[in-house]
Amino acid sequence: MKVNNSTRRQVTFPAQDIWYWAILAGAFILRVWHIYNAAHSPTFLAPAVDPLWYHEAAQRVANGDFGPWPLFRAPLYPWLLGTVYALMDNDLLWARLLNLILQMATLVVLYRVTQNYFGTLAARVAGILFAVNGMVIFYSAEILSTSLEMLMAVLVGWSTLALKKSPTLKQALVCGVLWGLAAITRPNFLLVAPVAIAIALWPVWKTISIRLAIISLVGLALPIAPITLANWKLGYEPVLIATQGGVNFWIGNNPQADGISSVLPGADRFWTIEQAEKIAERETHRELGPGGVSDFYYDKGKSFLADQPGLGLKLMVRKALLFFNRFEVSNNKHIAYFAGQTPGLALLILLNFALLLPLAVLAFWKSEARLLWGLILAYAVSVILFFIASRFRMPVVPWLCILSGVGVAVWSTFSKSQKTKAGLVAFAVFVIAIINPYNAREANVGAAHFMEGNAFLALGQLNQARSSFALAESDPGSRDLAILNRAVVEQRANNLNEARAILLDMVKQNSRAVAAWNNLGSVLELQQDTASALDAYHRGYNADTSNADIRVNLSHLLLERGKRFLRDGDAVTAQIPLKECVAIAPSAQSFYHLAVAFGQNKQEAAARECLGRSLHYQPDYEPALTLLRQIQASESLVPSLVPESK
Repeated sequence: MKVNNSTRRQVTFPAQDIWYWAILAGAFILRVWHIYNAAHSPTFLAPAVDPLWYHEAAQRVANGDFGPWPLFRAPLYPWLLGTVYALMDNDLLWARLLNLILQMATLVVLYRVTQNYFGTLAARVAGILFAVNGMVIFYSAEILSTSLEMLMAVLVGWSTLALKKSPTLKQALVCGVLWGLAAITRPNFLLVAPVAIAIALWPVWKTISIRLAIISLVGLALPIAPITLANWKLGYEPVLIATQGGVNFWIGNNPQADGISSVLPGADRFWTIEQAEKIAERETHRELGPGGVSDFYYDKGKSFLADQPGLGLKLMVRKALLFFNRFEVSNNKHIAYFAGQTPGLALLILLNFALLLPLAVLAFWKSEARLLWGLILAYAVSVILFFIASRFRMPVVPWLCILSGVGVAVWSTFSKSQKTKAGLVAFAVFVIAIINPYNAREANVGAAHFMEGNAFLALGQLNQARSSFALAESDPGSRDLAILNRAVVEQRANNLNEARAILLDMVKQNSRAVAAWNNLGSVLELQQDTASALDAYHRGYNADTSNADIRVNLSHLLLERGKRFLRDGDAVTAQIPLKECVAIAPSAQSFYHLAVAFGQNKQEAAARECLGRSLHYQPDYEPALTLLRQIQASESLVPSLVPESK
């Protein structure tokens, strides 16, 4: 079936197109409406998980720190947001206004490129579909790189279409540079760029395409090379863009993976990169830099796929079907719950993949549009290799909107028999998009209440936090953490007996609940019951010797206990907690006080050794230097020497 393209298309300049301005106005109103409603949630002012990471990274950029190196995530969005923070107040509203600007720019470019290449009808349909897309609107209120990713997607799509239409050296360079900028926004684009360049240059492959391809690859490298160089020179590791990829690859490719859950095997449900690093170093028995940690997890994922190819293939098929499914996989925030706080947004979310895919497949009848389908499939592969989340697939939404507009325009030119055949194809794609063969479900809403509780807690709104944590206990996955944080609320409210009762009940039910033991120790310290606090810390440490919080609190209390014995003149007894302290968390301060204890007990050789260890951890630690000078001057260590108090 061919579409008659013999008539010359009349392109209306958008300034004279009332549809253009109506679509822009509607998109603006919908996004402002959502941001207004989202502002009533505590998570608006107290972001968590990835939004918190981006916010803190942007704050560092605003203060002149573009690291730490090597970079953990692609830098363009946090650098852009940091620039906004530097120019404006460090206000979380500005992060959302930046998203609003980025999305409106995306809509402008999307409309223009669709109109220029596929006609006004296609542009209007594409613009409307992007303007009312519920997931696009949802991400306008999130401090995530998603809005910039969609802008980069439509820009690289435009430049690739332009390169295919006009394969010149200038266009090849522009195309490459834009793909490079997209790659430092989301590295998945880097895997798509060679495919895009190859598709664009295929018609001229035997003539000038090699030279154009080289120019495009040079352009691609221009934005990436400075990042790679900085990672190497400042971070001392040869990391191309960022180090997050390895962990994500292992999350998506391990024996327990389901393709959508961001669960790191061996770590907590709400794991941190520090936990990922400890797991890697524990398994390799050596210290690893961020790049080494990423390589470690890449190797684990590749080993799984090589050792269990059948299971790996099933997992890839599962992820492929989930990528092209209407189901929106929450990653940071419970999409259904938080989208439901904006009236009508839940209905608009249904206008995402379930609507776009059937319409976009009609664009296959338009040969010029197949390039965008090639980009979509290549990008899908780049995500399927890792794991599926709603925001990971959002960069293809602008391409799908363009193709949907093209599909509607093509449909309008079909004969009755052609419409029947094309309709059957579209219906088949619709069925694939809406069925749920793996019974994927949104997380328990208790997880959303837990996030709200943490946000209320961060804002100091204790009554609201208490209520949210009580609601969060309905989620088995969040229950223990919700109870734990409810105890934190009572502690902050100075209801120490209530906090103590909650925590005692937790450790009674689970003697290996390290966080509960740790928090119980903190409450007991506030109640001046240091003996019981020390016992709680010990129990938590014995349950998990690698837990950083329990190590810090236990070593601090042991140090204070040793210093108290020194002040009382009991150097022998002081050695007991101080020796344990340096074994758990060695530091300049702890070794110094142990040296004082040895000195007061006339054990000068042991005192010298401890002073050496103290200066090993902090060469400029003045109390240790002073005591060492006394020894070198052959003065006796004074038994009544007062230990350093800080």
